[in-house]
Amino acid sequence: MSGRNFPDLESCTIRFPLHRHIPHILSTTLPNCKDLTFQGYPLHILRGISARKLIHLSVTSSNGRGARQLGWFSSQVLGERQLAPRILHISIEATSQAWMNALTFMPHLEELVIGNARPSSLRANGLQSLIVQSVHVSNTGAKSTPAKWDAPSCPSLRRFGLKYHRWLRPSEHFDLIPDFMSIIWWRQRQHSNCALQSFRVWTRSDQEDPLELVEESGVSFKGFKRLADESRIKGESVLDFVFMRLVQVTFKTPEGPFNPSS
Repeated sequence: MSGRNFPDLESCTIRFPLHRHIPHILSTTLPNCKDLTFQGYPLHILRGISARKLIHLSVTSSNGRGARQLGWFSSQVLGERQLAPRILHISIEATSQAWMNALTFMPHLEELVIGNARPSSLRANGLQSLIVQSVHVSNTGAKSTPAKWDAPSCPSLRRFGLKYHRWLRPSEHFDLIPDFMSIIWWRQRQHSNCALQSFRVWTRSDQEDPLELVEESGVSFKGFKRLADESRIKGESVLDFVFMRLVQVTFKTPEGPFNPSS
């Protein structure tokens, strides 16, 4: 494909095997491609693809250097608008901090689905940037400076998903339910222009019926009940579990304390 132009391709899948004898250089033009799937390593190959009409990009990389690859891909390919999809499905194993950094380069995404090996891969701190953040500006004077409220990462995001390749083992427990709820609540109530229309969770990669956690732009308690059941949390304990966690994290807004029940 390198050095060629493919004007008739509207959908393209590139599988790049990890082999030392294959040059990690690709320069190709896909002027009418709207759906591109890339499977392989390294992700640097995407830097050589030109696809100006791209809508949907799917990326899968199983290489162990996931954090470094994710950082490069998000900053160089998405950040510099080399590829500017509105829909991104990406499966790569990386740290929560790497994901927090990557999300800052995705302001134009309308749909994002992240594939993880297991529920412990992406923790609460990696999801925090999807919530409105309070940034306190330092001040050397006698008066304190009011907090500045920043919009969340991915402000254009309307559909979000987490696809786990495997679910909980008997010795593991799932504690992200309050964080999922707070993401939906925050984006709906404090930044309505960033409200999520869908928040889906796949407890296995081949699941055809994912858990939907948003209902009419609000929390789907049916979806959270299903998630609690699969997480081995007793149904009657779900709300207590959620509100106990929300109390632990003090939510404050410019208008006053955040009340999730209002």
